[in-house]
Amino acid sequence: MGPNQVNCIVPIETQGQDTVAVQIITPQGTVAGPDLLVADSQPEVFKDSQRFALALNQDQTVNTALNPAAPGSIVSIWATGGGLDNSGAPDGTIVKGPYQNLTLPVSVLLRDASLEVLYAGDAPGDVIGLMQINFRLPAPFSLGVTAIGLELQIGANTDHGFQIHVHP
Repeated sequence: MGPNQVNCIVPIETQGQDTVAVQIITPQGTVAGPDLLVADSQPEVFKDSQRFALALNQDQTVNTALNPAAPGSIVSIWATGGGLDNSGAPDGTIVKGPYQNLTLPVSVLLRDASLEVLYAGDAPGDVIGLMQINFRLPAPFSLGVTAIGLELQIGANTDHGFQIHVHP
């Protein structure tokens, strides 16, 4: 979050529309924002400036170059843009437990191969629309590899790619 960033929840009422008009409400008044295209999904993983996912390793420690994930282990990432969920909960609801309410299929891709996804759904304790994806890394990695590039696909759309630090 910062002075040049706007975070929002896309209301369920946008379903079926081609575009939606945005209004930004500030203490100084309302500003007419742009008209945005509406898509079934537009996933994007939370990541740093080097495109490394903000991820947890299987032992719940932060995935970093000094704390990489092991081959065959489970990694958790968070993303937005998963599209419509089938929870029936009102916009802005905080998730009280793990729910797999996404209506579109979720894949984590290494090149064109799909990795095993163990959980893809609402992130417990966060607002509906924030997704948690737990997936298993391949085993083994090639000798000397310290990072792998992946993509998150939801429905027909993929994110812009992300990396995970891995144990060489």
